[in-house]
Amino acid sequence: RDAAPAPGTAPVITGPGDLTFDRNTPASATVSATPAGATFTAVRLPDGMSIDPDTGVVSGTPTRAGVFPVTFLAHDVEGIDTVDATFTVELEQLPPTVTPIADQMGDLGAAVSLQVEAADPNGDTLLYSATGLPTGLDIDDTTGLIGGTPTEGGDFAVTVSVDDGFGAVDESFDWAIDPGFVCSVTGNTLTWTDQGASTYYIRHIISGDDNYLGPVSGSLEFTVPSQFGTYKVIAYVGGQIEATCDAPLGQPQPFTCSVVGNTLSWTDQGASTYFIRQLINGEDNYLDSVSGALEYAVPSQFGAYKVVAYVGGRIEAQCDAPLGDPQPFSCSVVGDQLTWTNQGASTYHVRQQVSGVDQYVDSTSGLSLTLPDSFGVFEVRFNLNGQLNTTTCDGVLLPDFTCSVDAAGLVTWADQQSLTYSVRRVVDGINSYVGSSSGLTYQLTDLSGDIRVRYSRSGTMFSTACPPV
Repeated sequence: RDAAPAPGTAPVITGPGDLTFDRNTPASATVSATPAGATFTAVRLPDGMSIDPDTGVVSGTPTRAGVFPVTFLAHDVEGIDTVDATFTVELEQLPPTVTPIADQMGDLGAAVSLQVEAADPNGDTLLYSATGLPTGLDIDDTTGLIGGTPTEGGDFAVTVSVDDGFGAVDESFDWAIDPGFVCSVTGNTLTWTDQGASTYYIRHIISGDDNYLGPVSGSLEFTVPSQFGTYKVIAYVGGQIEATCDAPLGQPQPFTCSVVGNTLSWTDQGASTYFIRQLINGEDNYLDSVSGALEYAVPSQFGAYKVVAYVGGRIEAQCDAPLGDPQPFSCSVVGDQLTWTNQGASTYHVRQQVSGVDQYVDSTSGLSLTLPDSFGVFEVRFNLNGQLNTTTCDGVLLPDFTCSVDAAGLVTWADQQSLTYSVRRVVDGINSYVGSSSGLTYQLTDLSGDIRVRYSRSGTMFSTACPPV
């Protein structure tokens, strides 16, 4: 058993102080007194709350908002004590309310004003935001006014959010913007909005040219030749109407080309294929076509190159190769060296004409060749762009290879600068060796048959018949 309080000691009460509660939310507080054993009561507690007389615990769920000046009492046989406190019951935190928004419709380029209506039961400040608004529109975050001018047509799913700082409430609706007559280019596909026309006419504006591409019936799209420039769609619905839209890459750079080393490159004009030509030595030669690239390995650093494309019409760019036009094609023989002017070919082929025989000598990628001998006429040739080009130059010219036999059987012949000559006799179709000479004569002992003289140079055999004198 607790000890009884000292005779004549009244209870001293301690209150909970001023407190604030939310309506409809369980709440509690505690009142105490010394010495123990006092009984507790309270006056003017909020509706829904009560005090335990034995423990002094105040509990319950306030059901009415307001300010309540509460007096707590602790009493026993020795006396009574009181303490005051203010209990404030506030409305519970409630979300804002948003007036439903009907689906909206508008026109491209027409100004819009739509007020979002919202209220907060607790009087909290509201913050507005929105997602999915048509392009060109925005919302005032403090007033909730949606305004602006749509710059893009289409169907937009809009969600407006209203936030009181404790949470947000969303309101969703659809907003359709009629685009009118508009077009767009995605990749190589031009599309446009249906205007009810039976035929649409397509034009392409590029590099200052306005080119007609063709008509379209039964469809709302067209495969365009280029991602450069601007496209125009024309229809006749109670009069001419048109839509204009830029291609993804806009207007191209000026059509130019350049040659660096052996690489020809050019500015992109959006063509699917480019055609390469070379202008050299007064000739205009087709080389090749290129797709999917903006460069080409040229066969020569001489001349000029032309790049041709068809983008709504023929366009072309022309640029000089690094070495310009070559010198006239010529050659010369000095000693045993054959040289020639550079024509930009990768390979040159040399031939020799001597004593009536035309023979291949050698090939080289350079501009000179050491000759096995310098007799006769030399030809240098090369192939460029499918064209055979040749030039000739004299070496040491030899007299025609001729011979004769006099009545005494002395065979004589023209000097061919050979170390050795062979004399042969043909009798009844049989060719037989007679003798050899390092000079220009030979004495026969037998004058029968047909006499021939021959010699070899660079692996080629030269022969001539010797008629009797």
